[in-house]
Amino acid sequence: MLRRGGSRDGALALARDCFARLGLPEELWDAYPSTFSGGEQQRINICRAIISKPRLLLVDEPTASLDAKTKDVVIDMILELKSQGTAIIVITHDEYSLRRMADRCLHLEHGAVRPSTLLGTNPSPSLGTSPSPAAVDQAVAVTSC
Repeated sequence: MLRRGGSRDGALALARDCFARLGLPEELWDAYPSTFSGGEQQRINICRAIISKPRLLLVDEPTASLDAKTKDVVIDMILELKSQGTAIIVITHDEYSLRRMADRCLHLEHGAVRPSTLLGTNPSPSLGTSPSPAAVDQAVAVTSC
């Protein structure tokens, strides 16, 4: 944000808001990175990406290992970025995250990419029935703005 001409106070306010939304304890806001657990580091990295307001956001398993409440907050924050014009590519195994974030979905099955699916207009059979983990190695969700 500072590189784009934003103020230091504005950047700090955005960081504090982001940390609070993601449930990071206030006593950790000024702590050294080594202080944070893996989950806290994950949430901080999400904040860093969101605060920078990129034109393209590529995220790999952004909600992995998060509790349901925090997962929804992260998804909501990513969707807010999308609504502001950020294009988003998500790589995940999490069908719930795909359903919430994706406009278009590509599935990688046994090393081959299945055809693109527009969600809401031509749902993939696997999105309706949750494919077995053995069948789907990864899914790539592409959101458009």
